Amino acid sequence: GSKGGRRGSNANAPLERQWTEKQKAAAVRIQAAQRGRQARHILGANDLDAARDIFAARQAMRERHLEASTLARHHSQAEGDVVTLMANKKVLEEAHQYQKKRKDEDELAAIQMQSLYRGFRDRRAVRRGREDAEGG
Repeated sequence: GSKGGRRGSNANAPLERQWTEKQKAAAVRIQAAQRGRQARHILGANDLDAARDIFAARQAMRERHLEASTLARHHSQAEGDVVTLMANKKVLEEAHQYQKKRKDEDELAAIQMQSLYRGFRDRRAVRRGREDAEGG
């Protein structure tokens, strides 16, 4: 018989979709809106410190390209609770490490900014002192 349908001879091949730039941009806008909605929900339901912990944990998961449910997916229900707890503990540990790293980076950036400003301020004072000495 003849092969029916649109798949043709590649019936077992996974379907791959080619996205247009317009579709990609629309997907990014939808994702951004959803992330904003989630962020507003988290901020509304938690105090600032708890929200920061949640955001840091999510960022750590994004950096690892891993969602907490991924680890639990391949285990039985009885093992699932233990695996989920272990995954949550690991995510929280990584979130704290990420926060510490960010805090250290923020402190270094603040020191650099202070250093740049102090240099600017001192050079300006020297320039003004020279102008006063020359003019006065």
